[in-house]
Amino acid sequence: MKRILLIAAMALLATAARSATDRVVVDGVVYEWQSANNQYGYVATGWDEETPIQSLHIHGQVGDGFDVLGIAARAFEDNHDIIYVKIDEGVTYIGQNAFDRCTSLEVAVLPEGLTTIEEEAFAF
Repeated sequence: MKRILLIAAMALLATAARSATDRVVVDGVVYEWQSANNQYGYVATGWDEETPIQSLHIHGQVGDGFDVLGIAARAFEDNHDIIYVKIDEGVTYIGQNAFDRCTSLEVAVLPEGLTTIEEEAFAF
């Protein structure tokens, strides 16, 4: 029993050691460590504005294999370069206005496990 508690405490400390300021950039997409829906993981929060992205890939895992939970509200708002979006399995939500006014967007490939698409996520 003590060993189980020790392992659980170590896992909790490893999670607590991360802060919301941890950032990873993969293929021009910025991911930040956050808590969402009572889980910890990465959330796509935007793009490296110095890197125009026409084909956007939201990975299911980044960093050292940490899950990507979702796409933040307004993450890609007003990005007129994006034509194609592919979101991997494991990503469960798309925040409000995440792709608002992405006027060039033609195709969005969404994962089957997507559970939440918030209001006006793909508004034009």
